[in-house]
Amino acid sequence: MKLFTVGPVEMSPETRAVGSMHLPYFRTPQFSTKMRNIEEQILRAVKAPLGARSVLLTASGSGAMEAAVISIFRADEPLLVINGGTFGQRFADICARHRMNYTVLNLPFEEDLTEAHLAPFRDKGFKGLLIQGHETSIGKKMDLKMVGQWCKEEDCLLVADCVSAFLVDPIDMADMNIGVFLTSSQKSLALPPGLTIVVCTQEIVEERISPDVSPCYYLDLWAAYHNAERGQTPFTPALGIIYQLEARLAEISAAGGVDACIQGSETLASYFRTEVQRRTPFTLPQFSLSNGLTPLLTGKVDAYQMFLDLMNEKGQVLTPCGGERASTLVRVGHMGYLHKEDYDVLLECIEDYLQH
Repeated sequence: MKLFTVGPVEMSPETRAVGSMHLPYFRTPQFSTKMRNIEEQILRAVKAPLGARSVLLTASGSGAMEAAVISIFRADEPLLVINGGTFGQRFADICARHRMNYTVLNLPFEEDLTEAHLAPFRDKGFKGLLIQGHETSIGKKMDLKMVGQWCKEEDCLLVADCVSAFLVDPIDMADMNIGVFLTSSQKSLALPPGLTIVVCTQEIVEERISPDVSPCYYLDLWAAYHNAERGQTPFTPALGIIYQLEARLAEISAAGGVDACIQGSETLASYFRTEVQRRTPFTLPQFSLSNGLTPLLTGKVDAYQMFLDLMNEKGQVLTPCGGERASTLVRVGHMGYLHKEDYDVLLECIEDYLQH
């Protein structure tokens, strides 16, 4: 079975091998050194500004999203949520659950986010803007550079959920004015689910994250950053995934670094998009696409049934969509341990499916 999903994704043999190793005890100086080394590599990977800090949480990407909202903002501070799909809506749902003071900008499916969309929200006193690096539910890439500049002009903190954008699209915290960067283990890091990464600028760590802000005990970023000072976590972490993360970061470095990783996804995405449009009746949306996945508009072909049949009969696992687009859109991932030859097999399977 081959995963063309957008998380979990195909893992390398090396990553799987690390996952089978015996787990050591972790409240040791040696493990603290390991955690500090991982932090340094992550900060370099996201081009974090000087003084920024990174922590690991044992949670899904949604846990990082919730931790950021409740640990950084007070409930009465006005927040702007960019809702471009399922995960933009998740930010809104988190805000609603915690009774935050939030406003939602609902972005139509076919439109890219532009300055014109943000114009009505100028001079409204927003303290934070919550957005995805790309909206994973449809593959729409957001212009974080433009949004970051808007936030800078509005004196507004940018929280970027880059769970699906990290390592597939360029991310530069300093250049994009990202105050809080979020990602998790099961996307392009190509690790098992269960570990998230939260990077905050020095200003946010020192001026916003405090022990009396978060209403949640487990997802309290103050506890995470406080323990990171000694290279530790406040609770037992996903140890096995941390060891896999260490190995994966070394693997990325040996293969040419973050830029090479991004280029790899871009090359696979470009190849697949060219071929799938040449060899099938499927089309692509007109909005800006992330390198991380290709959303296929399947027309008269039932997208969900095709997902089921390709998985059950051919062992080729795509990513279905839910809701109103379940029968018309399916996603093909370009993350993890995938190669051109894998897409050749997938394309042959799709062609065969359409013919029969």
